Amino acid sequence: MYSRNVAQRLVLISQEIDDLRAAAASFATHVKSVYEMEMFYGDQTLQSLMDHARSFREYMDEFDLSTYQRKKMQMPRRPKSKKSNHYFTKDHENAIIDYCSTDCNKKKTQIYVKMLQPAFSEMVDKIVFTYKFTTLPNIDILRDECKIWLMTILDKFHPEKGHKAFSYFSVITKNWFIHKVKKQKRKNMREVDYDAAPRDMNKSTCDRTNLGNRPATERVLDFLL
Repeated sequence: MYSRNVAQRLVLISQEIDDLRAAAASFATHVKSVYEMEMFYGDQTLQSLMDHARSFREYMDEFDLSTYQRKKMQMPRRPKSKKSNHYFTKDHENAIIDYCSTDCNKKKTQIYVKMLQPAFSEMVDKIVFTYKFTTLPNIDILRDECKIWLMTILDKFHPEKGHKAFSYFSVITKNWFIHKVKKQKRKNMREVDYDAAPRDMNKSTCDRTNLGNRPATERVLDFLL
């Protein structure tokens, strides 16, 4: 239904634009013919040009009102579908709160294995895909490292501060990968700088090193000669 309405609107607009293009071309031809005349022959030619200009202006006003006035011609909009988060729900939020509020290691392990590990795994994978971190070298290893790292910082989440667990862990996960990206860039820059170093500089350094290892007599002779 939505596609059909859009198609009908587009056909109507296309027809109106074709009519407008034809009217503009006709008016331009008329003006050109008057401009190219060596002299004006009476008022009839000018009167015809003025009538044509007036009709063209009226057509422009009618075209604007019938086609592009927002209240009369508004394109139908597709209803926005609210994205639902299936892998990190309210149950997972409560599970993190329970994890942070208990001191029993056995209960923490049960909560993490049953609820949090699958949710964190899915969250990390989606963040890597969404923010194009897949270009990092050894991204699979980094994914596993990040998931383990999330387990080690679970206790740092404080639900009493009013933060949502999903937002909190999503942000710090993204920042973790951003840090890895910056680290990789610095490493690449160091490798480029080393490769671009002049070879002559390295050779002269080696020559000076070898000179220092020569016997003193030979160095004095080289200096005198």
